[in-house]
Amino acid sequence: MDECAAATLAQGIHGQFGGGPLRPFFFRLARLLRVPANFVFVFDGPERPERKRGKSVPRNQRLWWIAPSQELIRHFGFIVHEAPGEAEAELAVLNRRGLVHAVITSDSDSLVFGAQDVLRSVPSSKRDEDDEVAVVNANKIEDELQLTQPRLLFYALAAGGDYDPGLPQCGKAHATELALAGIGDNLLPTSRDLPDILPHLQKGRKAVAEKLPPPPPKIIPPPETLLSTKIDIFPSMDVLRLYASPIASKTGSLVGTRGWSTIQHPDVPALVMFARNRFGWSDPSELGRTFENNIWEGALVRLLYS
Repeated sequence: MDECAAATLAQGIHGQFGGGPLRPFFFRLARLLRVPANFVFVFDGPERPERKRGKSVPRNQRLWWIAPSQELIRHFGFIVHEAPGEAEAELAVLNRRGLVHAVITSDSDSLVFGAQDVLRSVPSSKRDEDDEVAVVNANKIEDELQLTQPRLLFYALAAGGDYDPGLPQCGKAHATELALAGIGDNLLPTSRDLPDILPHLQKGRKAVAEKLPPPPPKIIPPPETLLSTKIDIFPSMDVLRLYASPIASKTGSLVGTRGWSTIQHPDVPALVMFARNRFGWSDPSELGRTFENNIWEGALVRLLYS
């Protein structure tokens, strides 16, 4: 939805005029309707982090398009799920528990949170098909790149991400070097269910400090030196908790998920009313052509799979 909002701003379409970001979102949902799969849309919840990418995220403030976008999703027959905290962390939990087979996102933090299969868009210049996507598998990353889950977590903490700028002067290349060296294997917890991360972290910091060389007098220090000068405070406990133990649904609280495997069908009359009220599509012939070109194929696909 953020991409749809960005697209409307780039075209000079602001706010709720003409549906704003809801209009391109409608056509994206129409494309998903033609895919023989069920889709669950996960939204941030009231306990999402208060700061992200260096900006405050007010918990009690909801963007105007959230409620109508959820309404539109339901009209297409898809599922709306609100996470207790951040949506990316919730998606990873749902994926690990087998409640969704894959996560569709542009945010790489989903792998850090523990998602197993992530689908990414392929640039149009590199596609063989219009709906082509790239599949990123956590096990394949571990086998081919030796980036285990603790190493991915360490990389995010060292290179910087949504919650923290990372180690000063580190960057992605140095963070990768440190992660592949296995330094984060002992520093960070291997379980996301540790009741108290602090004792483990203190023990890990001590073990890592013993292995790191003392800071040499260099203008541009190597990555090991960058870490050794900050080991007493790296990583931040607050940031580590956000990644390693995020607020997400517990197993017993995920009620109603059985229906997620049921074939979903669009509510065409509701879609017609939504398009008239939100987009101003009042001309019956124009409305009919739009639905013929974008809705009927998907509706037929879902009838065939019922």
